[in-house]
Amino acid sequence: MSEVMVLKAEKRVAAGSAEARRIRLAGVIPAEVYGETGNRSIKVNAHAFTLMLKRHGEHQIMDLEIDGADAGKVLIKAVQHDPLHGAIIHADFVEVSMNKPIHVKLPLHLTGEAVGTKGGCVLEQLVLELDVACLPGDMVEFIPVDVTALEAGHHLCVKNLTLPTGLRAITGGDVVVASIIVPGAERSDAAAEATAVVAPPVGGKAAPAGGKAAAPAKAPAGGKAAPAKAAAPAGGKAAPAAKAAPAAKKK
Repeated sequence: MSEVMVLKAEKRVAAGSAEARRIRLAGVIPAEVYGETGNRSIKVNAHAFTLMLKRHGEHQIMDLEIDGADAGKVLIKAVQHDPLHGAIIHADFVEVSMNKPIHVKLPLHLTGEAVGTKGGCVLEQLVLELDVACLPGDMVEFIPVDVTALEAGHHLCVKNLTLPTGLRAITGGDVVVASIIVPGAERSDAAAEATAVVAPPVGGKAAPAGGKAAAPAKAPAGGKAAPAKAAAPAGGKAAPAAKAAPAAKKK
């Protein structure tokens, strides 16, 4: 288990958006604590809380103190940031019991240099966080994923991961966490299925590769037969037109 942080807070009585804006201007973050016995409104020092997250991350069990009194252990549920400046503007916490399993999202950190990346192949991480169940005391800051043995064209699934003691994956076992992408591999199947189109002869339409020849044209009544248009052979030049039929002899 990682080091337990102490979160110092004060009880927040006034509510509403106007009050939230007022305390933010004073360097304080409004927050809520959710528990089985009810919810509590608190406020925390913005600078101290931001610094704690930068040093230890959001995936931490914290000892909560409200107005100097012990208020149990909590886990960060959500942190809301200002969309323009990125500053923390609100936080939600959930009470935890040390003997009851919790469901959390823990970050995955790829470690090692994959053998498959040699020769121009690329390592791609498809899952950044893993849903797990564990007791609060077994929670870790992140889950290391060793990709050293990952070869070109291969992938690593959730079921292949070695999780720290006490953690059980909730994410499906067949979900791909990381893979080695071979350049051009995605385009090979599409290229094999492509159908070539033969260039048309002058004045005619294109004939598909392997298609049938065009039917010969009918001769006009009482006149000479119109020359038939031959279909262009696949991949080659247009065939020469057939010779005109001779005029019918008079009796």
